Amino acid sequence: MKVYPVLKAPIRKVYLVLWALMLKGYYLLLVPVDIYLILYSTDIHNTYRMSELRKFKLGFKMYLNTRRISTGTSYKAHLAMALKILETPPDVPGDVIECGTWKGGASANLSLVCKIVNRKLKVYDSLRGCLRLNLVIDKQSHLPEAPI
Repeated sequence: MKVYPVLKAPIRKVYLVLWALMLKGYYLLLVPVDIYLILYSTDIHNTYRMSELRKFKLGFKMYLNTRRISTGTSYKAHLAMALKILETPPDVPGDVIECGTWKGGASANLSLVCKIVNRKLKVYDSLRGCLRLNLVIDKQSHLPEAPI
């Protein structure tokens, strides 16, 4: 049976730092692959002129925004939302609405997409977090009623 020596604390710390850097580098290497796979769609409307280069620029800006601004979701979720907005034809009326912004990371990324598709971004937030509703169940209709 082979006995391995226990690493001293400073050496163990160095190994942990190297391991963390390796994982960050691996994550960073996957960013272009994620951008390509998520934004690859033949349904993106032609009037937006989204070439592969413009898709990569948009994706990298979104990735950098999630590093600078706190967000509750990853840049991959933002790319998926961007894809759905880009697939919407320009003749469909309407604006993009975000309900609940937390610290604004998703709003920053959605603003990039709204600029491309020339739509307004409307952001709504209570600024108090989620409100707890006490629902009362009506026994006759079995549907919850919100308190007034």
